[in-house]
Amino acid sequence: MILKRILLEHFRQFEYANVAFQPGLTAIVGPNGAGKTTLIEAIGFALYGEQRGLKKTIQPIHLTGGKPRVALWFELGGREYRVSRDLTSAELVDEAEDKVIAESLSGVTQEVERRFNLTYEQFINSFCTEQKGLPFLQFRDRQRKIDELARMLGYDQLKIAARIADNHATKARGRREGAKVAA
Repeated sequence: MILKRILLEHFRQFEYANVAFQPGLTAIVGPNGAGKTTLIEAIGFALYGEQRGLKKTIQPIHLTGGKPRVALWFELGGREYRVSRDLTSAELVDEAEDKVIAESLSGVTQEVERRFNLTYEQFINSFCTEQKGLPFLQFRDRQRKIDELARMLGYDQLKIAARIADNHATKARGRREGAKVAA
């Protein structure tokens, strides 16, 4: 995934923020309370509808009556998308075709999980490291951590490929032995 732009309205300490991401590696730096973690959480909220704490915690610190909303533009597999979400609605749009792909809270989350092949927990553990979450891969238990890391790295696919290769090698050895006996 390549981040293009994020727009926050009435989201935690941001009344309004419009951040364009440049190509390459992105680092978000600033003093405590500047909103670094909020930007990361806004990405997770836009894609998955997840945030720390209760829904009311995303309300702006300086209440203005506005409804919290996040829109995120990103590229995935060479296609550009826009996902937008607030507390009661969500929409995922293919920007090239100007086509709505999903338009409900759960529908957008399911479509994001399908396209990314990652749950929120997997995404947040592989996509970013939050200042307060530096211990990498904070899954519920050790085995879940191992399983999820293997899945994110594609190790499960390597295991399947190794089994297929072993089966082909076994069949080839059988054919070779059969050919020796026949000769």
